[in-house]
Amino acid sequence: MVHKKVKKNGYPFVGTTGKWGVHKLAKDPKQREMQKEIVDLLYNVRYYKGEPAKDHEVMTIVIKQPKNKFFKFLKDHTRWGATGRWTDKKKFGDEVNSIIQVEFLDTKSDFIGNRLMQLVNKYNSDFVKEDLLYARTEPVEESTLMLWDWREEGGCVMKNPLYDCGK
Repeated sequence: MVHKKVKKNGYPFVGTTGKWGVHKLAKDPKQREMQKEIVDLLYNVRYYKGEPAKDHEVMTIVIKQPKNKFFKFLKDHTRWGATGRWTDKKKFGDEVNSIIQVEFLDTKSDFIGNRLMQLVNKYNSDFVKEDLLYARTEPVEESTLMLWDWREEGGCVMKNPLYDCGK
């Protein structure tokens, strides 16, 4: 994967390019480094701490809609609109939220998922500043569209022809 300046629609921005396309990253160097690590863990890691990453997982982030712009650097994700309702509607009102989901491969020991949660928590405290950011990872046991297929001999093979397994 190459980190370089890329021009999009005639405007320069710092992006991460690879087999997964271009991820628009922040201009702030500290924020950009954290975003790069999150992107690398989600899309490019096949081994972590000596373990193969072959367990299907999904990372879910629920955040108030005005702040979802902080996660636009993620490519190949699903974003849902949702309304959060609190019991004391007069005090809190209804919230308009975004639910962002990204599939990735994790190790049996969940090293990648645990590291992602640490990074997302730090990213939130340093840059997003959301009081109640909700993020989690969970296994994907069955799906109508499994993006990944792992074969011990051949390595990672994408089932979906739109993706190339990050090779």
